[in-house]
Amino acid sequence: MKNLPLIIVSALLAFSFSSYSQCTIDFSQTQPGIYPDTLPDGMVGQPYSEDITFVMPTDTSGFNFTNFYIQAVSGLPFGLNWVCNAQGNGCNYDPQSNIYGCMNVSGTPIQPGVYPLTVNVIATLQILGDVPATFDTQVTILADTSSNSGFSVSGGFGCTPLVTTFTNLNPGYLAYNWDFGNGSTSTQENPSPQIYSTPGDYIVTYEAYADTVPAYYLTEVQVLGIPNNWGWPGDLNPDMYIEIYDGSMNLVYTSATIQDTDPPVTYAIPNLLLADELYTVNVWDEDGGLFGADDDLGITYFQGWGPSGSSTTGSTSISYTIQAVGPFPVVSSSDTVNVFGFPNAPNIDSNGLLLWTDSISLTLQWYQNGNAVPGADSASYLATTSGDYFVISTSPSGCYASSDTISITICDSLFNPMITQNGHLLFTDTSSYDFQWYYNGNPISGATGQLITADNEGDYWVELTAYDGCVYTSAVQTVDFTSLLDLGDDLTFSMGPNPSSGEFTIHLSEGVTDHFTITILDITGRMVYQQIEHSNETNIDLSNQEAGTYFVRITVGDKSATKTLILK
Repeated sequence: MKNLPLIIVSALLAFSFSSYSQCTIDFSQTQPGIYPDTLPDGMVGQPYSEDITFVMPTDTSGFNFTNFYIQAVSGLPFGLNWVCNAQGNGCNYDPQSNIYGCMNVSGTPIQPGVYPLTVNVIATLQILGDVPATFDTQVTILADTSSNSGFSVSGGFGCTPLVTTFTNLNPGYLAYNWDFGNGSTSTQENPSPQIYSTPGDYIVTYEAYADTVPAYYLTEVQVLGIPNNWGWPGDLNPDMYIEIYDGSMNLVYTSATIQDTDPPVTYAIPNLLLADELYTVNVWDEDGGLFGADDDLGITYFQGWGPSGSSTTGSTSISYTIQAVGPFPVVSSSDTVNVFGFPNAPNIDSNGLLLWTDSISLTLQWYQNGNAVPGADSASYLATTSGDYFVISTSPSGCYASSDTISITICDSLFNPMITQNGHLLFTDTSSYDFQWYYNGNPISGATGQLITADNEGDYWVELTAYDGCVYTSAVQTVDFTSLLDLGDDLTFSMGPNPSSGEFTIHLSEGVTDHFTITILDITGRMVYQQIEHSNETNIDLSNQEAGTYFVRITVGDKSATKTLILK
């Protein structure tokens, strides 16, 4: 990229993005630049639209800007496109008529990531012509997020392999249970990211617990055996009931009496909540007080926090049923992760300028040099300008695949480079090309810039080669020294060292006695040095100038001579 004056660089930065025609200009901005100077983040699956205002400078270094052209913005995330508000004019802007323009980046991004953007701008300066510049920036597309009462999901919608992050929204509970739907589970408060490698819909469940111990309930006791120390001769069967005591021997339950029934006898218990201690079961035979006190049929034991079982002490035996309930989550939530597969890469081919693809069942978008071509969304596309073309096919879920690239070259048959002659200087005002100058049909060694010095009479022309390989040849410029003012054979000058690191000396022939002017121009024709001298030997320091080709002109009255200087 050429080195531009600072004001040009700051101005061209204003063109880092482009817009739709319905964008809004922020007229409160008055200084050359872009507002805002960076694009905000976007999110996968969420519509995105950002208006950008740019303010153009009108001149720099004494030359007027006559045009600004937004050539390309490459690297935008798939799903986002740009269109300038001067679309009808090919994104060309005349700052002499209006210093304001606006642009819009919009669409729905479908893949997260950080996307570097390359912006190509051409500024046209009066006399000097086109000055190209390339600028780099970026836009960040965040993974989509969702949330519920239990957790949030980042990256829960996208193409395989999908990396999804889960964030717990209820910290500090005693236990957690995650099921990610992909065969993986976790009990961590904040689990590791999950990778979903197969397309599908995955249900993610979450539970947070304030307690990790279930509640234990006694639901049934069955008396299986008793001793023979009950009743009297006329009492044929026992009338049994039971009493239950906790670990501190506090009575916690007394059953109803079941009359005249031999074991086994079953007592349904109304969900007696148990503690983590040893319980005592006392079995009795009720005598009703007419025949003395109730008969004690013995005791046995069971553990409160434990499984169901049986217990025997002496001749007294029971079975008991304990039901563990819980623990129950304080928070229960679920969400869905949607994972989609990529379509097959589309095949493309061309016949001359016509390109086509076989992926007709999916949404299509053609690209030129990394930029979406507006309206080019069918199975074929007729190229009108040179460039590298490919097509993107996108599935309904937003997953995309890119074809190979086909290069198309279209040369402009009407373009003829112009040559301007100024004394011994020959100059073409067309930039953005590779140059090769010719003299009398032969290439001039090292003459590959916009400006050369004609050292001999004859026919000169320049050949321009574009980035796409197109070659354009100027008309012949015939140089005739008889029509030029010169210092004459006896009035010559030399300079050295050449090439120079910046400091060099000019020697004039002894015949020069008048004051003379030394003028030095850079390759673009911009004057970098001028001084009136009278000594035949002059020392000059150009170490503040950049390396390149310069032209040293000596003027005495109405005569002049020019030589080429190389700074290294």
